[in-house]
Amino acid sequence: MNHTEHLLNSLFIMASMVEARDPYTGGHLWRVSQFCRVLAESGEGYQSSWG
Repeated sequence: MNHTEHLLNSLFIMASMVEARDPYTGGHLWRVSQFCRVLAESGEGYQSSWG
């Protein structure tokens, strides 16, 4: 893993810990990421970097 991947992984872990504490907002991170992906894929010129 490079430095950027380690940083993003750390941020994701911290966000998951915050989400786990509050049942009202739990899952928000997952829903927002999926919504953003759908929006990005529906836009013109989308090219997946995920493979």
